[in-house]
Amino acid sequence: MLDLLIRRLRMSSSAPRGCTNGRRCYSGRYRNGKAVYFYNESDNRRIYCGRFWFRRKNQSPPHGRTVETVSGCFADNRRTNKWHFSKKSHGYRQKLVAEYASGGLNGVYRYTAVCRLHSLGYTQGVTSMRTTMADNHPSGRIECRIGKEKITGGYDGDGRPDGVWMMDSTKTETYKTFHEKWEHGVCVESYSYDDSTGERIAVRSQLPDIVTSMIMGECRPLESIIKRGLPDTDA
Repeated sequence: MLDLLIRRLRMSSSAPRGCTNGRRCYSGRYRNGKAVYFYNESDNRRIYCGRFWFRRKNQSPPHGRTVETVSGCFADNRRTNKWHFSKKSHGYRQKLVAEYASGGLNGVYRYTAVCRLHSLGYTQGVTSMRTTMADNHPSGRIECRIGKEKITGGYDGDGRPDGVWMMDSTKTETYKTFHEKWEHGVCVESYSYDDSTGERIAVRSQLPDIVTSMIMGECRPLESIIKRGLPDTDA
């Protein structure tokens, strides 16, 4: 409880620009964890307004204890400004920074995962992604690192793959680079180039799918640790 009270004092004095705390503050149990948040009351309902902090611990196989943490800001029950999400367990930790406006993704979107597990289905090493979101979809340049591989590409204003995409796998055993050319969601060219032999081979396009899989499979579950504040959601 003392830790929560200290956080409450810090939150009330360090609200970021554009984040106005409500008149009341809650500090206690929340969604099987603990939370501190500010709110106003209207028609016997709590309207989330201001800083929000949440932490939850649980036991989940095969990693044992898992700690989830969320912090950010609400404006009229909707997420706004930058939010920070993290999930830590034995040998695996994830972090996401996402920027919102009116509950939707608009702005910075950065993800990092560090894995020291040898379990099937987990990519060892560091995975990272950096892009910008506009109206809940990627917009502009994106850069991903998956272990020793690096993916670069871009999206148009409607969130469709656009321009030149490339995956550099020359630091792996394949010694290849993968090239794709997209025009507003349509792949017009896709090939691999073997740096060791100079051989160029036509291949199936896949790079935007890899990025989408990362966003949906790794980032969105972090955003959903707390569902409140998302469009059409009041959970």
